[in-house]
Amino acid sequence: MIEDFRQQIAIWQSEPWENFQAALGHKTFRVGRILLVKTVLPFGRSFFTMARGNLSAADFQHIAQLARQEKAIFLRWAPNESTLPKWLAPGKFVATGAFRFPTLTGVVDLRQGEEKIREQMSQTGRRHLRVAERSGIEICPSGICQNEKSGICPSESVDSFFKLLQETTCRKGFASHGKKYFAKLLQSFGRDAMLLLAKKDGVILAGGIFVLVGKVCTYFFGASRPDLQKLQAPTLLQFEAMRRAIAREAAFFDFLGIAPKDTKGHKWAGVSQFKRKFGGQEIDFAGEVEIPFAPLWHLAFRAAKAGRKALHL
Repeated sequence: MIEDFRQQIAIWQSEPWENFQAALGHKTFRVGRILLVKTVLPFGRSFFTMARGNLSAADFQHIAQLARQEKAIFLRWAPNESTLPKWLAPGKFVATGAFRFPTLTGVVDLRQGEEKIREQMSQTGRRHLRVAERSGIEICPSGICQNEKSGICPSESVDSFFKLLQETTCRKGFASHGKKYFAKLLQSFGRDAMLLLAKKDGVILAGGIFVLVGKVCTYFFGASRPDLQKLQAPTLLQFEAMRRAIAREAAFFDFLGIAPKDTKGHKWAGVSQFKRKFGGQEIDFAGEVEIPFAPLWHLAFRAAKAGRKALHL
């Protein structure tokens, strides 16, 4: 299953993601099948980001040629494999230690069907799912429920989700994108993006954005109300997303990032415990690296970044 999953195209290499980056104002390039996103820096410089793609030595040479044209000083790369390639020698890159692209994720094999997925869940997960199913929660695509006469329009759905997300991120100490980011994301992925809201008696309990690329459905963003946690709405929301992904013939459900087991104090510890109750397999990736095209410029970039962090301590 793991190798089958690695062979799927990642969100960050897909055409809808390319369109999304363009909508955000970023310039993009294709080197063969590899998608690069350009980030502009001061003094006319820039850098490229390449996430979850395979990179050969020949590919890198082509990217280096493009870098000279675009004045890119380095390539930020999050590999698709668990180890770096042998052609990338030690001393030729800098490990960033960043978590922009998770180095560990949980994946459920949807090909086994709904009942098997339920069976593989932890005992706690199955109990939470039963509680949610009996609580009268309705999962509403784009916030529009069948039993509501008026419903709410998609733009209001984004508003509702964003408000709940702001509350969640403030509570957990995470950073969040602006509302326009989510609106453009949903627009760029079209029918391959799902905004699901969990409601009970007209009250939104939880929400999630799920994206389908190829055979993989990814849980991209989520939010919930802590005061009504006993209803277990987020559990039902995830399970319903899996049902809908199966209906779209997806093969895998990616939870997009979990903390390593037994890692006390990790900022993802709580959400990782939630994700693990759905079972599945854990897949690891090599950490993010930066490969310089212009070593002195890259060194100056790293020093300036470290200085900004120090000022915020």
